[in-house]
Amino acid sequence: MGINIQAIKASFELVKPRASIVADRFYEVLFQDFPESKEIFSRVDMLKQRAALISALAQAVGNLDKPDSLTKFLLNLGENHGRYGVQDIHYEWVGQSLIKALKQNLADVWTPDLEYNWTQVYGIIAEAMKAGAKRTKSNVRPLYPDSSAEKQLEKQFEKDVDATPKEHIAIESSLTLSLAAKNQIRHLVDRAFEDLIKKEISICIEENMQNIEKMSISDLLKKAV
Repeated sequence: MGINIQAIKASFELVKPRASIVADRFYEVLFQDFPESKEIFSRVDMLKQRAALISALAQAVGNLDKPDSLTKFLLNLGENHGRYGVQDIHYEWVGQSLIKALKQNLADVWTPDLEYNWTQVYGIIAEAMKAGAKRTKSNVRPLYPDSSAEKQLEKQFEKDVDATPKEHIAIESSLTLSLAAKNQIRHLVDRAFEDLIKKEISICIEENMQNIEKMSISDLLKKAV
């Protein structure tokens, strides 16, 4: 069963006018269900954080039918989160809290099918972001450097937030994120890992060569033996 992109996009149109309420509820649920998460945000400007959450969702939802752009964005986003110490378990907390917040704020249109679609979409988002986060554990330069990405998506969201929400959600739409598209996203994530490994190998070789150049002939002979 593919992901119904139109259903996700239509439901997010309903989220936009009440974005601040949804974001507030998300953090209420997160802190209530997973108290350990409070430490992560102890030094964070929550007003900006709430805006960043909705903006990131808007960017992800907007690129659901563009796997290449979606993966690039999510890898970068995950890499940034990795620098803040975000761990894999945190994505599980966020996923559960997000679904709860959406369900409560879209109660009039929320269905099992819509919950399935959002759960699948979040799974893809989390998978790619985890991959991006792992890149921060090395000194490798980002594959997709884009320091202005968050500011750009915030501006885009500010333009979109006033859009007229749709009156209903077309669950029966044939527009879906197919298995092939999901596999493409996974392929792009795998490719990012391959590039990362190649760069790490190059760094190791360079460091070893520098160490070898500093060694005397007798030390080299001892090491060879």
